Order: sequence, then structure tokens, then C-alpha cells
Amino acid sequence: MLLSREYIKKLLKKIKDFFLPQRGKLNSAPYVFIVAVGIILGLFLARSNYLNRLEWFLYDRYMSASTKNSCPAPGILVVAVDELSFQEVNLKWPWPRYLHAGLIESLKEAGAKVIVMDIIFDRKSSDPVEDATLVGAVKDAGNVVLAMDREVINDAKYSVKQVITPYAELEDAAADIGFATLPMDPDGVIRRTPLVFNNIPDLALAAARVSLENGKPGENKDLNNYKNKNYLIHYNGKPRLGIETVSYYQALNPAEYLPEGIFKDKIVLVGISLSSPPEVGKSTDHYETPVSPKMAGVEIHANILDSILRGRFIRDPFSEFGLLALLAVLITAAISVLFYRAGAFKGLLISAGAGILLFFTGYLFLSYFSVKIPVISIFSTVLSVFFFSYLYRFVLGIIERRLILGAFKHYLAPQIVDNLLENPSSLSLGGKVYEVSILFTDLANFTGVSEKMTPDELQRLLTEYFDEMMKILSNENATLDKFIGDAIMVFFGCPVEDSMHPIQACNGAIKMQRRLKELNKKWKGENLPNIRMRVGINSGEVIAGNMGTEKIFNYTILGDNVNLASRLEGVNKKYGTDVIISEFTLEKIAEESGGMDKIPFTVRELDSIRVKGKSEPVSIFELYDFKENAKDTVKEAFGLYGEGLKHYREGSWDSAVSFFEKVLRIRPKDGPSSTLIERCRIYKNEPPPSNWGGVFVMKTK
Repeated sequence: MLLSREYIKKLLKKIKDFFLPQRGKLNSAPYVFIVAVGIILGLFLARSNYLNRLEWFLYDRYMSASTKNSCPAPGILVVAVDELSFQEVNLKWPWPRYLHAGLIESLKEAGAKVIVMDIIFDRKSSDPVEDATLVGAVKDAGNVVLAMDREVINDAKYSVKQVITPYAELEDAAADIGFATLPMDPDGVIRRTPLVFNNIPDLALAAARVSLENGKPGENKDLNNYKNKNYLIHYNGKPRLGIETVSYYQALNPAEYLPEGIFKDKIVLVGISLSSPPEVGKSTDHYETPVSPKMAGVEIHANILDSILRGRFIRDPFSEFGLLALLAVLITAAISVLFYRAGAFKGLLISAGAGILLFFTGYLFLSYFSVKIPVISIFSTVLSVFFFSYLYRFVLGIIERRLILGAFKHYLAPQIVDNLLENPSSLSLGGKVYEVSILFTDLANFTGVSEKMTPDELQRLLTEYFDEMMKILSNENATLDKFIGDAIMVFFGCPVEDSMHPIQACNGAIKMQRRLKELNKKWKGENLPNIRMRVGINSGEVIAGNMGTEKIFNYTILGDNVNLASRLEGVNKKYGTDVIISEFTLEKIAEESGGMDKIPFTVRELDSIRVKGKSEPVSIFELYDFKENAKDTVKEAFGLYGEGLKHYREGSWDSAVSFFEKVLRIRPKDGPSSTLIERCRIYKNEPPPSNWGGVFVMKTK
């Protein structure tokens, strides 16, 4: 039987009177119902993706702050395949396996308790001898843990799980193997890891097991108790601070580079730690973690290992929704009693106080007890109850209805959405042709210089250097492309076209060299090393625009002219010069200045060369200084050098040498003259081909 209209009206009136009494009195019964709704909605929101990400963001800040002053993890050391090692080893990746075998032998001889290779050797190399050498080294060491990997290949119709293991002979020689796969949270951060997957241990767990077999551990732990679930990693500090780290090339010869006994009784993890090119494989093996936006995968494994050995994984007792809900209900119910008795402003202060208390409680529990408290989840229920309880008060008449309607009318105004939709991103992929001048800089022998400095000194010197150089370049309308280690790449003439770009580039190069001399004087008084900068400049057409993917891109330039500028910077090493410009740059300068005799710079032709990777020769020139600053002795020396270069190209070696020697009597440290004297003497005994045309072929970059 259908309910009568009269009955429905009476039911609705009772509900209305229950929640909205005529006098607007706040009664406890409806208030409890409102609080319950607020708690339920708060818990629902706490499970949403946005608040969950905020929860983890706060957790990351806690973890980073709690490890700020921590000491390196005991008994663990990372050997990093880093940029310095690439420079010292001077080989392309993958490195020969005899090199890894030598490292294993060196570490074993130095007393390493366990050697963990976070490098996957899934296939044999083209050289059976090298493979046998590596297998022999692993077998003789008896304490080497090797990495394996797993990946999922998804297709429209199927999904395949693939396990990548070391090749059979190498796997048999290892003490153990473990998964090196590092699972990411949805936001791309590595916070958790399973220690067991299909009854196979994680790489760190395998290392811990071998460590227990090879010696007495710091704590007597049964490593078989770890389950197939995710464990929150207790990071010990920022990259290279939380885990003691040395470079690969240093570990190859520890007697020369490292303190005695540094590897003794330690678990040593070897892996890639590159923060910039050259890339290894598909990436530089760096990941975002709670303590750093870029941490090497091998160092993450070291932190997992430290969490295992010291039993310090972060506990997450409220990961189960039931316990989380119980905790949130207890805390929020207690605070809602205060809301019941307080006005809106006091309720807001109570909410703020609860948030601050929860914030510090979460930090203290993580720092001192290694326990994760779901701060955002709890606080979301507090805010939800605050909102609903005071919205309820608002509906009762504490705040006038018109203010509510007005507030929401403003908030939901259609023009707000219209304004957002009217401003789509104007950035798009692709580029167009520009004529530009490209300038590359690099610091000479900076690897050796940096090794003699502390990290703080190195950071201070580089920061001041980059600041001063970029001020000069910015004043010349340069566009920064990128910093590459200690190198700078800029270009002039785009995205705002400017025909003065070659002159701007040369102005910048000269002013940078001048400023660097001043900085070196200042740094000498601060006991910092003297540094020398090399500059290469080329001009020509490039493609400039937003390059990359639809989601990740940057404004950059591409083309052969970019590569030539980079090569010219390196050519300075051959001639002992500081700034080299190409013939194309000089032609553009002359064009803008009204002729070669009117260019504002003192230059001299150095040579005609064919750089590596190029088929056509290019004339190169030394950019010395502004014309008004050149001394008569410099002009005389450059004139003599030009005469010597003429005889050199004609094959008159003795005549050329006599002119270059005259230059050296005026400028004893003239690098180009010394270089060509040596070359003339070589050619005198071993003449170049008859069709050489005075072109010198560069064998290196």
C-alpha cells in the first residue's frame, strides 16, 4: 500500500524538527549524527588519491628532516659507478667484465665481508675469456651476491612477467642472487619494497643472508621471518651522506685513493650512480625517494640492507583501514565534544591546534619510534567534522542563510570555470630554424681540482662561478640551454631574433675570462684553487623549440652547428688557448661590423682543422680581447704567427718554425706556436700527403 501524502509530510516534518528545531537550538542527538557523517566522509576522503598523495608527501618531509644529521650506516659501503669513474676509466658502457672481476678481487683482498653487484649480467659478452675471468673472480671470492630483475610486458591481449637472471655459469658461482627491482609508489617515489617475491629474496635481503653466513651480525635476526609484503624503508640520509660512498675507480686501487681498511668487514654494494650523462642503458639509475629527488638505485638497496640489519623498517600499524578508522573515530570524537561547546572561531582554533599537534606527533613518532602515523587521514576527519558541525550550526541560524547562499553563489560562479578554460597551455612541441651563435664553456682539469676540495668548498666555488658567468651572459642576451656538470651551454639570437648574436657571444666570452681572473685572485685569498675556463663559439642555423614529449619537454636547440661549437671548446686543449671561434662566427661579426678591418676584437687564425665526426674542414680563430685592449707586442706576435702559418701550409717547415720561435720570444707561453712547432718537426720527418691542404684532422673530441 502506497504511503499517503499526509504520512510523508508528517515524516518529513519530524526529520526537519529533529535536525532544525524552530528555535535553532543545538541538540546533542542530531549533533552526534552530524559528527558521524563528518567522520565517515573524512575517512572516505582520506582514502582518495589526492589526500593519499598528501599523506605520503608529509611522510617524505618527516623522513627527510629526521635523517638530516644522521651518521652513515654502519658496516655498509657503496662503490659508485659515477661520472668521475667514467672519466678515469675512459671506456664506454658496458665496461669490460675483466674490470668488474678486478674490482671483486680488490674488494675481497681488502676484507669485504659481502660484495653485492647491483649490475645485471644477464647475457654473456662477446669475449668468452672476459666471462670466464668474471666467473672465476666471483667464485674465488665466495661472497658475491648478484642482481636479477623482473619486468612486466603488457599487451592489448596478454601480460607477460619476465625474470632476468645472471647467465648460468655466473649464477652458479655466486653466493646468492636477489631481485634488484625497485617498485615505485603511484607518485613515482620509492618508499616501500617487498623483501621476498615468489620465494626469491630482494637483493638487500640476499646480501644480509650471506652476511650472516660469513660473520657475526650486529644483531641475531632470523631473516626467514620476512613475508611477501611491502616494508617501509628507513632511509639513513641524503645521497652519499646516509651511506658511505666511494667511486668505482678508487675501489679498483684502494691503496692509492682510499684510507686503509675502509672495506674491512663491510658489506659493499657496487652499482651505477650517474646524475648526468653519459647514460647507462635506458636511464641513469636514479630514483625519487623521501630524502632526495635523485638517489642512485644502489644506494636505495644499501638503505634497505641497513633497515634489515638494524631492524629499523618503518612500522605502519594503521595501514589496515579498520585500525585507521578506529584511531580516527577516537580522536575526532574527543575533539567534536569541544566543537559542540565552542563557537565557530574557537572551533577553527581547535582544528588548527589539533592539526599542529598531529603534525608534530607524526614527526616524533617517525623520528624516535620508527612508526608512521596517518596524520593527513586523521586530520581530514577532524576537518570534515569541523566543517559539518559548523555548517550545521550555520543552517540553524548561527550565520545568516543569505551569507551561505551568497558565499556558495560566488564560489560556484560559472565564470570561474570559464576563465580557467579560456587559458589553455600555449606551449606545443616542435621548433623552427633560427640563425644563432652557440657558446660552450668547460673548466680545464676540473676533476683533479674538485677531488682536492671538500663538498662545501666545491659547492661554494661552483655556485659563485655560475652566478658570475650567468650575469655576464644574461647581460649579453644569452639564453641558457643547460648546465652540464661544470660546463655551460648558451645560445644567442633566439627565441628573440637578433643579428648581433655573434658579437654578443664574443663579448660574453671575453668578459667571462676577465671576471674569472678576478675571481681567481679572490679565491686564492680563500685558499681555493685556481681554475681555467675554455670557450668554444660557432654560428649558424639550428632548430630551436620545445623538444621532448607531450608531458615533459624543454626549450633547446639542435643541429650540426651546436655540435661544432661543443667540439671547438675541446679544441682549446690542443692549442693551449682559452677561446676559439669558428670562421662562420668571424664572418658574421665582419658582416655586422662592416668589414674585417672594423671588427671590435683582436683575433688570429689558428689553423684549419677537421673535427671528429665532420667531413669538411673549418678554419678556427683565437678570440684574444677587445681590439682597443690589445698591446703592440700582441699584435706583432699575431702577425708573426700568421706568417708562420702561411709557410706551414706551404710545407716550408723550417721557415714556419723560425716564425713560430719568434712568437715565443715575444710571448713565451704562446700555446699555438708551441703546438705548430712540434707539428712542423713531425711533418719534416714524415711529410703529410700532397693533397692535405693544410688541414689538421682532430682524432678526439
